[in-house]
Amino acid sequence: MAAMRNFLAASLIAVAAAEAAAQDTIRLVNPDAQKMQGEITSMNYRIVEIEIEVTGLRVPQKVNARDIRAIEIDPIKRPFDFSSGEDAMNKGDFAVAVERFERAKKDSRDVVKQTAGINVVRCHYGNNDFPACLAAIKAFRQEKPETYYLRETYEIEYRCHLATGNVGALAKTVEDFEKRGKADKLEEWTKSADVMRGQLLEFQGKWQEALSIHGRFTRDKDVGDEAMLGELRCLRELKNWAQLKAKAEVAIGSFKGKQGNDRVLTGAYNARGETYLQAGRFKDALLDFMQGVDILNKGGETTREHEKALALASTACARIAASEKDKAKKDTYKGRAQELLAELDKIYPNSPARAEAGKAIQEIK
Repeated sequence: MAAMRNFLAASLIAVAAAEAAAQDTIRLVNPDAQKMQGEITSMNYRIVEIEIEVTGLRVPQKVNARDIRAIEIDPIKRPFDFSSGEDAMNKGDFAVAVERFERAKKDSRDVVKQTAGINVVRCHYGNNDFPACLAAIKAFRQEKPETYYLRETYEIEYRCHLATGNVGALAKTVEDFEKRGKADKLEEWTKSADVMRGQLLEFQGKWQEALSIHGRFTRDKDVGDEAMLGELRCLRELKNWAQLKAKAEVAIGSFKGKQGNDRVLTGAYNARGETYLQAGRFKDALLDFMQGVDILNKGGETTREHEKALALASTACARIAASEKDKAKKDTYKGRAQELLAELDKIYPNSPARAEAGKAIQEIK
């Protein structure tokens, strides 16, 4: 009995310690500051307030939203529906996730309500249900007009219209986003709207005009990542292979090994790999494309860059197979090309990136 009492006492102490240690976390853009922990008491698209315990006292702190990289909710205070929603979302079971997050939006803590709200939007987008995503964005803005995630709602709204090819809606989203940024003197929002405008020009095939916009922002701390990806896409479409390779290698050197830059790295590896494809260096190209397929995409996120990496890796395998004299090697590379294409079709149905890979496989003799 004494041993059991000691065990239970130790367990309760451990639980109490865990509860004391668990806190909301604000991860900052500044790598030197890293993070802040405490209880998030309010949040909007300008300011997030967090109370931090200092020598037994709760001291309120205000953090500029632009300085925040991510917000993580105290795992102890997450409601069951929120946690199960996250699990379902991570497994790609978006319908269940939406149902759970809708319930979690009734929680008393605003940080839970808002994060559950944006997760509903993210789930519909992840499920490629763009009408439902746009409806969820509209509802979320009505529920939380000044939500911390307001900027993200504009960005996802833009991607929905991009996916459906609605040029008029794209232009309207950019206009609304820019207007909101100017009204509130949020320079990072107006810069982001400019980069969106560059992407709209890409969609219209105006590559040189788009390149001029993206080139202005590639070193910008707020929108540099998106601008850099846009610049690489434009150089590829303009078939400026020398400059594309140079820009890609600068990006790889700058971001390799750093957290939060997997999309940029995948885009850069894709770009350099395409220059190798053009030069007939198929195995070097395949090594670059596989960075995005297997190494950088550990979390399984669906992104434009990962989609392209899958298609290009399939193409590179097919080109290697076509050039091989040894039948066993030819069959191995052809089989891998087909596997990568099947994976592309599964994750990105009707992907426009599949055409070239499919053609390359058909050309294997």
